[in-house]
Amino acid sequence: MPRKTTPENQKHRSRLTFAGPLTVQNVAKLRSDLIAKFQESDHEGFDLELSPDSAADLSGVQVILAGRRFAADQHKQFALTKPASGPLRDVLEQGGFLADGVSDTRSFWLHNEAKR
Repeated sequence: MPRKTTPENQKHRSRLTFAGPLTVQNVAKLRSDLIAKFQESDHEGFDLELSPDSAADLSGVQVILAGRRFAADQHKQFALTKPASGPLRDVLEQGGFLADGVSDTRSFWLHNEAKR
């Protein structure tokens, strides 16, 4: 199982910045960017930086979750640089991804932020 991401080990990993909307129209680009970054990253993996005000839908969430699963299978680290916010957080809440106050999935998206 990959090491738990902490601020100390997260700040030294490489980063993939995805500035586009996390929507069905852009998931192919996000997917290809993730695959390329996973191929070039070492065991430390990388962090995904998302624009906090970008549009989002469930297809974007699914691609990120698939990347998270792939990272775990490859024993690589994969984390968001910042907690999900804006439209992405709205989609996560509406989709029930944040319903469990202590889940690993909630921790991934919100960096252990308290349930609101």
